[in-house]
Amino acid sequence: MKKKYGLFWSLWKKDMYGARAGFAFIGAGVPAWSLFLVTRRGQWSGDMVLLLSLVPLLSLPFVAIVNGVFFLSGEWRTQSIQLLRTLPVRSASILGGKLLTLYIQIVLLVFLVCLSIVFLWDQLTLSHFATVRVALFLLSFSAFFTGLGVLSQFAYIAGKMVQKASWLVSLWVFLLSLWGVARMTNFLLPLFAWVPSLSVHLDMLDEQGLQYLVIDTTPLGALAAALVFVFLLGSWLLDKHVYVQQ
Repeated sequence: MKKKYGLFWSLWKKDMYGARAGFAFIGAGVPAWSLFLVTRRGQWSGDMVLLLSLVPLLSLPFVAIVNGVFFLSGEWRTQSIQLLRTLPVRSASILGGKLLTLYIQIVLLVFLVCLSIVFLWDQLTLSHFATVRVALFLLSFSAFFTGLGVLSQFAYIAGKMVQKASWLVSLWVFLLSLWGVARMTNFLLPLFAWVPSLSVHLDMLDEQGLQYLVIDTTPLGALAAALVFVFLLGSWLLDKHVYVQQ
């Protein structure tokens, strides 16, 4: 058991090292965008500057889908998938390490955007974000987009099961999996009706009459269960039905 966990962390460290360029781009790009907005504070309205500070969040679907494929396809580009098949490690550990790397990238992007908002809006301080509930909300928000990485990984694995037009198969499977997860989430909703809602206190909105934000966690629980099923299915396919040339 310890050996398997050791292999997982070794694979995860390799994934983190391979993703260092993406981390560097996020770590430099979001602060650079914030500094650009600082130079426009005197020319643009405060609301526009605040709204534009959220622009990096628009890249989250792109980051999740592209990196979900890019991290996994790297094993084929470097032909390290052949070595991984000889190690006593399950495909779930291989895919899980890459999703953990993707999740950390998304958390970093969301965290830097929050810092940007604090920096650009004088009414906010770090104390507004330094609460357990807000932290849970931001982590859950990041996990939601990581779910797109689960689907893109699954689609890439499905494409690897065919010899021709694999990219077309992957695209079709990705779109189909989006539909399937939506239907599965709707089906599982009654099973998660017992999950309590999450209320996030928002002091900065008191003047507008909004004191807290209530998040219905029932669909989030159902969505998480559906994504776990897709993840396990993709791991099984990679283990049993994806041929790797030696």
